Amino acid sequence: MKVTVADHATAEKAGVDGALITVRRTDTTTAPGKVTVGIDYTGFRNAFGADWSTRLRLVAMPECALTTPDIAACRVKTPVTGARNDRTKNRVLADVDLAPAPVPAAPNAKTASVPAGGAMILATTADASGPSGDYKATSLSPSGSWSVGDNSGSMNWSYGIAVPPSIGGTTPTVNLAYNSGGVDGRTTSTNNQASWIGEGWEYSPGFVERSYQACAKDGKDTSGEKCWSNQNTQTLSLNGKSSTLIQDDTDKSKWRLENDDDSRIELLTGADNGDNDGEHWRLTTGDGVQYYFGVGHKPGTTTGPATNATWSAPVYGNDPAEPCYKAAGFDSSWCQQAWRWNLDYVIDARGGMVTYTYSTETNRYTRGAILVGSGTLTEYTRGGTLAKITYGSKKTDTTQPTAQVLFDTAERCLKKDGFDCDPAKMTKANASKWPDVPVDQQCAATGKCENYSPSFWSTRRLTKITTQSLVGSTYQTVDEFALDQDYPDPRTAPPPPCG
Repeated sequence: MKVTVADHATAEKAGVDGALITVRRTDTTTAPGKVTVGIDYTGFRNAFGADWSTRLRLVAMPECALTTPDIAACRVKTPVTGARNDRTKNRVLADVDLAPAPVPAAPNAKTASVPAGGAMILATTADASGPSGDYKATSLSPSGSWSVGDNSGSMNWSYGIAVPPSIGGTTPTVNLAYNSGGVDGRTTSTNNQASWIGEGWEYSPGFVERSYQACAKDGKDTSGEKCWSNQNTQTLSLNGKSSTLIQDDTDKSKWRLENDDDSRIELLTGADNGDNDGEHWRLTTGDGVQYYFGVGHKPGTTTGPATNATWSAPVYGNDPAEPCYKAAGFDSSWCQQAWRWNLDYVIDARGGMVTYTYSTETNRYTRGAILVGSGTLTEYTRGGTLAKITYGSKKTDTTQPTAQVLFDTAERCLKKDGFDCDPAKMTKANASKWPDVPVDQQCAATGKCENYSPSFWSTRRLTKITTQSLVGSTYQTVDEFALDQDYPDPRTAPPPPCG
């Protein structure tokens, strides 16, 4: 048996971030031969962030990946059956059959040559999921619905941010909360990237999130897309509590909390917010307070500053009567659907209004038929952060709100050895500077993109909270709260103190 390792440039052209090798039989027999092939990744295990090496898998590629990688079919990656990642010894392994007729043949590639002599082209590539978590999932965690009892063993602590009082309206609450039990709901199927504040910490005004079904579980076995389903789950997070939303059997526009109270929840349409039909939510409490999620502009208007509160991604309707369905077939039956509606307006019973504005983070992936190497580079919202809260005005006012809270963020990056953490420098070559960011899942606006499913993650962390009051026609700072984060290496960090 002969093993040839391609150079880094050749691997990159073939869309491979890791190693690309050729395994070829040197004997003349025609009988199948089973061998164990292993690729040691010790030398490049830290090449990318977010536990990249733990997400490595072994795939087979056509031989033309080495010679004509510009042909889409030559970059097709077929997972090797039975491949395993031995993380203790830093290697991926598989038992493969080196037969005279090589596997796999290049699909739909007229110029793809067939390897001779029982050769097999193997590569290490990272999936979006691994033992440390799944970036195909959003940050919504099952632990959000847990009730922590006195005997849970969790440590809870909160830090309230003092904000200027409102004049003639509701004053928002900004509370940075820590819960050591929050990480207990994390598994390999959840997105385990720390929040924008840090591990165990959280602050979010609230949101409604819809979880779509994987198309691979809805009749499209080879697809990496999200599909509409009757089993879609809507979850509401507000005021530190999380609850599943249950649809009314008689009026499909109305919903109830799983643990029902006197709140009325409505799914509305027609907003200018990036969703295909402008879906957004309104919750009205028993005392008349209205919470809007993802309406995009001041309720009742479609003009003025956008809140960027609705985050969307491509979703397919592969059955008649489903949203986005088209008779032309699956490939065209998609549209941008919201996966998260953030809280953007709170209007109290007297008309006092609080506005929440967000900064979004976008990414792209190759949407389409993964097995033939084709597809279309498509943009979606992979995450975002709260940017500003304004308050101290009424819905009918045209004047400036009397107070605001600003949230500054920075890159989740290690400023060491003179590295300046410029976002433009977040490339694969500098991936180790972003230790908890899956840089390999990022795709640029142009060029090749070897990611065939959307992934959800952030590159931002909270660095400062500034509270301001309106004096005349300008805002003056009242308080500033500075935050910092670090990324200690778990292998060298000191153990926690005893007692």
